Order: sequence, then structure tokens, then C-alpha cells
Amino acid sequence: MPDTALNERFLQQRGSVKDTELVPLQGQGPLGIGFDQAGLLSSLYFKQDSAFDTPLKAEEIEVEVRAVGLNTKDLAVALGRFDWNNHSTECSGVVSKVGSQVSNVKVGDAVFGAAPGNFGNYVRVRGRSMQELEATDTFEQVASMPVVFMTAIYAFNHLAHLKQGETVLIQSATGGLGMAAIRLAKHIGAEIYATAGNTEKMKVLIKEFGIAEDHIFNSRELSTPSKILAATGGNGVDVILCSAAGEAMHESWRAVAPMGRFVE
Repeated sequence: MPDTALNERFLQQRGSVKDTELVPLQGQGPLGIGFDQAGLLSSLYFKQDSAFDTPLKAEEIEVEVRAVGLNTKDLAVALGRFDWNNHSTECSGVVSKVGSQVSNVKVGDAVFGAAPGNFGNYVRVRGRSMQELEATDTFEQVASMPVVFMTAIYAFNHLAHLKQGETVLIQSATGGLGMAAIRLAKHIGAEIYATAGNTEKMKVLIKEFGIAEDHIFNSRELSTPSKILAATGGNGVDVILCSAAGEAMHESWRAVAPMGRFVE
């Protein structure tokens, strides 16, 4: 029996997929992205998603997607630099179907959550993976929340075991993960130090998140770990949430307190 998925992947790698045409997305049924040539963004197109040919599982819901989160991992997958089965991992939308065992949401509910997919107009996911929007939320706002907040929770609660009163350094603090980490660290009651790449981003940390100016440092300076040591009286910080690479990452170790935790 022919392996449709394997044959299509082979054709993509050779740049031999059939020609595409411009049509409205509406009325096309469930779609997902594909590539005429693997790793070439300009060859991206939408195709019918065969995953929807099977019946909905009892624990699943089907969501009509309104917005999809996009992060650097998704881009790396699209460019062929990271091997992953899905091109997207989070979204928001409106519930269109509900499995027989799902009780937390119903058809017509506006929901968001972690939902592995392919930037499609529909997605199927376990009902417990999604939750309803608040009245003041928008689809665009919540679509990019699940991955960064799950990452922050895993980093602080399950790896570093950050506790009230401890100090934490959050690198690249104005990025999606950085902002989620700030909110979680504040909830825990930790003392926050942060880095940012320019003056404008530093102002955001002061104005929007209430971080003291003397707790904010330049992420582009290799001398930053020394400055953090000085700011902490030579003790260093209990936890570092590191997003730096290369020499900057190695220099960051100098700012870790004795028995501290470094999460990369």
C-alpha cells in the first residue's frame, strides 16, 4: 500500500509538488500548511488536512482556529532546522465539535491552549488542553500565551524550585518567555533581576512590570554578570533563567550564587 505521507515528503524535498492555485480559505474544509520545497518559506501553501478524515475521539474537541501563536521554534521547523511533527503548538478559536467525554467546554465556546497543529483553520486536541477566554481577552492576545507560560512554570516550579524571597535573573526579559517568567516570579514572591537589549526595552520593564532600575542590566554586555554580582553584594542570584548563547551564556554562570540553579 502506498505511503502517502512519505511520498509527499520525498516530492517536497525534490521540489516536485504539484502546482498550487489561489483560492479563498473559506469553504475549503480543514487545511494545514505544506511546502513545495522543504525549508523554503516562499513555497508555503495550504492543503487538505487528512487528519480530519477520522471520527473525533471521545476526549477531543475540534476548534475553528482564529489565531495561532508563532515562536522561534515554529520558524526553525518551517526552515528545516528543527525536526518536529507539527508546525504550530498553540492557538485560540471557537469550539465547533465536542467528543462524548468532554465536559469542560461546549460548542460555541471561545477557547485557547496548547494545540499541536500545522497553522490550520481547524485543530483537534484533548478537551482538557484548552480553556475558555475571559470576557476581556482577544483571540490574538491569548494565542501566544500557552507555550511561554508552560515553559516558565516548568522552569521555575519543576526545575529550579524557585521560592519566595529568593533572587532570580531573567534574561531577555521583554521577550514572550521573559514576560511570562516575570509574572510567575512576582507571583512566587522572588526578587527579580532582568536583562534587556536596549534602553527602550529597559523602560518597559520599569514602567509595565515595576522592576527597579538598579535591577535591570544590558544583555549585550559581557560585563553584566560582574555588575549583577556587585548588585547582590557578591552573592549572585539563586536562579538564572538563561536565554543567552555562546560566550554570553558561559559568562552568565559567574552570577550564580552558591547552590544556585541555572536553567537554560
